[in-house]
Amino acid sequence: MIMNKRLITALTLLIVILSLTAVLTALLYKTDGQPFTLQTVRGGSVEIQGTGLYRYDSKSMTAQAIAQDWVTLIIGVPLLIVSLVLFQKGLFRGRLLLAGTIGYFLYTYTTYAFLSAFNYLYLIYVALFSISLFSFAFVIKSIKTDQIKEKINEKLPRRSVSIYLIFLATMLLFLWLGRIGPALIYNQAPFGLDHYSTPVIQSLDLGVIVPLCFISAVLLWKRSPWGYLLTAILMIKGFTLFLAILSMIVGQIHTGVEIHVTELVLFPVFAVIGITMTIMFLSGIQD
Repeated sequence: MIMNKRLITALTLLIVILSLTAVLTALLYKTDGQPFTLQTVRGGSVEIQGTGLYRYDSKSMTAQAIAQDWVTLIIGVPLLIVSLVLFQKGLFRGRLLLAGTIGYFLYTYTTYAFLSAFNYLYLIYVALFSISLFSFAFVIKSIKTDQIKEKINEKLPRRSVSIYLIFLATMLLFLWLGRIGPALIYNQAPFGLDHYSTPVIQSLDLGVIVPLCFISAVLLWKRSPWGYLLTAILMIKGFTLFLAILSMIVGQIHTGVEIHVTELVLFPVFAVIGITMTIMFLSGIQD
């Protein structure tokens, strides 16, 4: 147990160091160059950033990446440090907070490793993806599911959170299928694909997040220990990710990038509800 605790601590500190390196490099690294238009293999055109670390990414993706970097710097890293301190103190809430926060880093750097145009930080992205994946597994393993119900306050809004998870999963499902479906029918690139080969974010959401939301909602409704555990991880991970999405929307609007009107309306609504639900859920966990 002590060895696992030391391993989790070491891996978490590595995430802190590497993520700080990544975001500070992205935010401070400057190069000469200007945005330019690129003809895609699908016959469309996309505006490329042309400068900075993300100079080979589209302007849309760059705006999102920079917004994500700011959220990681201001919220993600401090939250990871706080959760590690609580974990070191042996608090149950600290374990859940650490698992959820590492989940945010895992999701974030999975997208960076598989989606971002190749740049100087590629190996750091891969390292963060790998370390986050294994440390996430180790933290989950350290949580004793048979003790979870003892830590849950009966006043926790279990059914409300379950309904929210089902609502979130359903909205994500229809939102992304609404973007991908017409592209498949008319043999076109999905909206926002730019010059990339495949929609990585949608792959992760449809393949992992949507099913996990449905599973967590059902298990939570049935008062299963795994329902509480998975929901806590989803809520904490969602809290940080929703803040990142709000920042991305602001960043895209600021740079004049076109945003699908559905996403412009739905994602801020998801964010407000998700943040509120996360606070309510965490307040129902006691040490």
